[in-house]
Amino acid sequence: MPENPIFITLLAFTIALDTLTTLPFAKLRLDNRPWRFASIRLVNISINIGLNLFFFLLCPELLKQGYSASFFTTIYDPTFGIGYIFVSYLVSSFITCMLLLPQFFKVRLIFDFVLWKRMISYGLPLLIGGLAYVVNEMIDKILLVYLLPPTIASTQVGIYSACYKISIFMTLFIQAYRYGVEPFFFTQSQKADAKKQFAKLMRYFVAFTSFIFLGVNVFIDFLKAFIRDDSYHVGLKVVPILLLANLFAGVYYNLSVWYKVTGKTRYGAYFSVFGALITITLNIILIPSMSYFGSAYATLFCYFSMCVASYYVGRNHYSIPYNFKFIALYLSSAIGLYYIWYYLRFENNLANSISSFSICFVYMLIVLAVEKKKRTTFIP
Repeated sequence: MPENPIFITLLAFTIALDTLTTLPFAKLRLDNRPWRFASIRLVNISINIGLNLFFFLLCPELLKQGYSASFFTTIYDPTFGIGYIFVSYLVSSFITCMLLLPQFFKVRLIFDFVLWKRMISYGLPLLIGGLAYVVNEMIDKILLVYLLPPTIASTQVGIYSACYKISIFMTLFIQAYRYGVEPFFFTQSQKADAKKQFAKLMRYFVAFTSFIFLGVNVFIDFLKAFIRDDSYHVGLKVVPILLLANLFAGVYYNLSVWYKVTGKTRYGAYFSVFGALITITLNIILIPSMSYFGSAYATLFCYFSMCVASYYVGRNHYSIPYNFKFIALYLSSAIGLYYIWYYLRFENNLANSISSFSICFVYMLIVLAVEKKKRTTFIP
């Protein structure tokens, strides 16, 4: 939209404010203050949603009713359109910044060159890894446009993007997990039983994300309501692949603990660039023949390959005793139960709902039985 360069300006200021809040939020996590952290995050979200509702629902309705007070017209211009989305982001980010002022005022502005060098050495590879992660997440939508025939490209991207939203249930859990567990990694890393704790966390993580994978898939007939255009439902078969890809992205995050606590973050950059190359290569190869399914399989193989690479390299630097037998059991149980449900699904909605709940209940019984056996037999 070249006629609206102000959109870029609004986004730039928003990103600047969000960047300023990164360290105060990290400090709240480090200080074990989850309630303040969560409350400020919720205020941010509430203001953002509230302003969107104000600009896109209330204001147009007031205009229809002939309301044109001077105050109202100074803050709302119907021709600005989607620009109010960016305004909502900016206002919510600004208020978040204001709420974090106590954390800012506690900072003493002293430049420590030695510390700066350590931070650059530690953080620069993570920056490169972060950029590669963005490539992994975004390049498939871009390549779909360029590699598919122009007559169908936009439609295919729309279907893929809409169905990708269903996997947000997995993404949200992983994001929340990262917020909570990252300080734990660093505070526990110096303890004698740290590696056992990290291995246990991985097992629990896979058990829970496998449950999310199973739950989202067996209740897909209800969750597809989030995709309001029925014509996009044709792409729902890609959801299991995307959920599994995000699950492995979370597994990779757990595996990445070794290079973070040892300060060898350059390996994170290596793995991320490796994954980005896989993503780009497989998208180029698979999209022409498989469309968005090729993109989904490329994402899955990318994160799986990064998991394998991180584990095998990490064994030589910070070996963690992961119990892959139980991890594989949880994951294979969820996948197997999903396929049982898929091939036995009913046309009747009630019967289908009962079978979905039953399948999830069976998985929970499997996990509980395994964990109980582990405790009674002292299996690590």
